[in-house]
Amino acid sequence: MKNSLFLLAFLGIFVNNEAFGIGKEMAAMQCKAKFRVPYSDIEKIKNRQMPETREGKCMMACILKKLKVISRDGKFQVNTVKGWIANKYKDDTKKLNRAYAKADACAAELPMLGEDECEYAVKILECSRRRKKLKVST
Repeated sequence: MKNSLFLLAFLGIFVNNEAFGIGKEMAAMQCKAKFRVPYSDIEKIKNRQMPETREGKCMMACILKKLKVISRDGKFQVNTVKGWIANKYKDDTKKLNRAYAKADACAAELPMLGEDECEYAVKILECSRRRKKLKVST
């Protein structure tokens, strides 16, 4: 359970706790059970770094698929992310528009899933992280 909490904190880059609380926790626990993620990756996740092992990356892909950030056909689901954004920033139009622009930029930047969903998950999270640091004019 402790490891799942670290993962949930990391996914907070992308997913709003208020919007997806129990679903996110359930997804993390189900996916952790599918993969043997080493402690070193859990520590990386805890420190908001990307996991290095295949197992850690695949667990991230599993979670993103369960949360419908990655569709069955391997596309980044920007509308799912925008739903979370809308809930998080419903009272702040300026932040809402900035977050929408950043999500759209990631959607444009990310190609369709290739052969490796695990690496694709990392690309999604890296884009989100990189875009989070940028200023977007409104």
